[in-house]
Amino acid sequence: MRRFIPAVRHALVLTLFCAAGAYAADTESLRSHQHYADEPRAAQPGPDGALAPHLHNVGDHHFPVSTGNAEAQRFMDQGLKLAYAFNHEARRAFRKAARLDPTLAMAYWGQALVLGPNISAMMQPNEEPQAYELARKAKSLARACEPAGASTERCAARTVLG
Repeated sequence: MRRFIPAVRHALVLTLFCAAGAYAADTESLRSHQHYADEPRAAQPGPDGALAPHLHNVGDHHFPVSTGNAEAQRFMDQGLKLAYAFNHEARRAFRKAARLDPTLAMAYWGQALVLGPNISAMMQPNEEPQAYELARKAKSLARACEPAGASTERCAARTVLG
């Protein structure tokens, strides 16, 4: 029995050593894991020229923004609804809203928002400068915020962006 205990101890130590090595290797793969990669074609319009499809049955949340373009408003609402769980799709909607109304501060704010970390993925380091530039663009468009009579969205963007 005395000879058996050192052999078990040796096997246990060897097993723990192997498990620790496997864990370290697995942790490295987790750090480099991507949930989705940037696809250059995703930035291009589809065959019908649309950057994002208009989705149906994604909820009835509405956040009014100061745009005279009803379609830009629809894509802002769609982007906000999708931002809770589908950042990559929300980004497409915010980009479409910005294309429809280039002066819409919240469309750029939304793009910056969904580039940040979310439940599915961490923020990629190469996305930080892009998010920063989009936030700066939103802030520059929101400068027209006045205490009285300003649009809700310009004031919200100004508040969020400083």
